[in-house]
Amino acid sequence: MPKNITQYDLLISCPGDIEEEINLINEVVSNFNQQFSNSLGISIQTMSINQVQKKK
Repeated sequence: MPKNITQYDLLISCPGDIEEEINLINEVVSNFNQQFSNSLGISIQTMSINQVQKKK
């Protein structure tokens, strides 16, 4: 059955030289979404400042 999910955008604003830490944040958010998005009705999407600048 269809369900409404609220999606939150999480902007990761940090220096570009900490790629390992950014990957860790993405992994944790992905795990959160897999475990809790259905029960809580929310989902989190990460975006780095570089991704935001590319969209402009």
